[in-house]
Amino acid sequence: YLQLSGKVHMGTLIQDARLAASLPGPATRMAIRRRACVSRADIAAELGCATVTVTRWELGQREPQRELRREYARLLKRLEKVAASARPAAAGDGPEAA
Repeated sequence: YLQLSGKVHMGTLIQDARLAASLPGPATRMAIRRRACVSRADIAAELGCATVTVTRWELGQREPQRELRREYARLLKRLEKVAASARPAAAGDGPEAA
């Protein structure tokens, strides 16, 4: 966080709170990861946690906390964009579909 006069900058705090609150539910997390063709091990490596931790998040057995929650939400948003941009080609819009 940016600190001004010993206090956390309010804009950063609110932005992080919104991001943490935007974390999708467990089934959606798994779906986003799969659509982006990314493994649980890849997610874990990116976040610096164990693969079993990502598995538990996707199965709804546990919820990510604090900084991991924010980083996981950021990563899922980026993966969702990757999956969305790749979707038309995966849907068979290429020359082979004709």
